[in-house]
Amino acid sequence: MVLLVFLLVGLTVSRIQTNPLQPVDTDFYLLGTDGLLEDYPVILRSGEPQEYNVGVMNGNEDPSAYSIVALLNDEQVGSVTIPTLAEGQQWEGQISVTA
Repeated sequence: MVLLVFLLVGLTVSRIQTNPLQPVDTDFYLLGTDGLLEDYPVILRSGEPQEYNVGVMNGNEDPSAYSIVALLNDEQVGSVTIPTLAEGQQWEGQISVTA
């Protein structure tokens, strides 16, 4: 089994706080084949592309653009650029990863 790490690049690493009393979150997530947060692919075979369903929900007060980068042994094996999302806007799509 190959361990695949998704590096989420954007204005948010985990939690942005614009006001200490009101934390805002930007959510990054993987979805399985049924569109749920479970049963997503966990095995990546060398030379074979694997599609992953991914999503982002912008919790920032300002419009934000994001990229999702898949790394394997510090080498980029997939990426997707997400259009600018308004506050509260959600995007779901796929990232193709090939080891």
